[in-house]
Amino acid sequence: MRVKSLIICLLITFQSLAQYAPQAGLPGSSAIPASSPVLTGWARYATISRGYIELGDTNLSINGSNRASFGSVENVYGPADGKPVSLGDKGRITIFLSQPVYDGPGWDFAVFENGFRSITDSTMAFLELAYVSVSSDGKHFFTFPSISLTQDTAQIDGFGMLKANKIYDLAGKYIAGYGVPFDLSELSDFQNSGLDLNNIHYIRIQDVGGCINPICASYDSQGHIINDPYPTPFASSGFDLDAVGLIHQRRPSSVYLYPNPTAGTINIQSKQIIKSLLIKDIQGNTILRKSLNVNFFKLNLSNLKSGLYFCILREKDLQETAVIIKL
Repeated sequence: MRVKSLIICLLITFQSLAQYAPQAGLPGSSAIPASSPVLTGWARYATISRGYIELGDTNLSINGSNRASFGSVENVYGPADGKPVSLGDKGRITIFLSQPVYDGPGWDFAVFENGFRSITDSTMAFLELAYVSVSSDGKHFFTFPSISLTQDTAQIDGFGMLKANKIYDLAGKYIAGYGVPFDLSELSDFQNSGLDLNNIHYIRIQDVGGCINPICASYDSQGHIINDPYPTPFASSGFDLDAVGLIHQRRPSSVYLYPNPTAGTINIQSKQIIKSLLIKDIQGNTILRKSLNVNFFKLNLSNLKSGLYFCILREKDLQETAVIIKL
């Protein structure tokens, strides 16, 4: 019994001393400024599923809705500019990349939120956190191994603050204008489970909720309850996504699609011989699969609903992906 008690004490002591990268502007921070030259591109397509204004009271509504409503999904397109979209409690947004990110040296992409620093303590900030997951096919998502060592015995209130150095692999740990970087190599164990680290077409960001009551709590990869400001019963409830910056992104496709957008027929042309074609919707569902052996053909899309689609073309050993906008 004494040995068990000692082990528990050592674990508690270790967790209390554990330190991760601190807040932006402090020595050792991994925060990436929105103006950093390492960012080679920005996400431009997404769908959103809003969460509740307050997870513990789903009847609470503002302007007739019990879901977060601040901002629009288009706010996340392009560079971080301080104009986010709110996800709501446990809401989520899925980013679609026509040219995939891949596992290069170091960090591969960064997520920007709109947290703000304490005026009295540079280590503390108002932070709303979110899980980050990625997918190659839009069906199977794999989540970064988040860690939250913030205490979970007292709820951080709706205007409370957090220390970034107690947080790892959760989006939102840095203040506005600074992105939280993610390294795809951390997910290498999932490569045999359907994840292609060289072709990440989807990045999903989901608000953690922040409630410490086990009935509505969210947990990190080690089983700790994630404590962040709660409740925030406003139209801007939950994680506020500003932008997703891309570091290692595949070169522009050599495939040409025109006219795009299209209301019906689209021409597809490539310098290489196209062996096969796959059309998927933004949820990852396969709409059309076709074997080919040409470098030019016409595709009739008049029977598809309006929206975004991925056109995936295989040329020998090379795979190209382009976005089709169906009017």
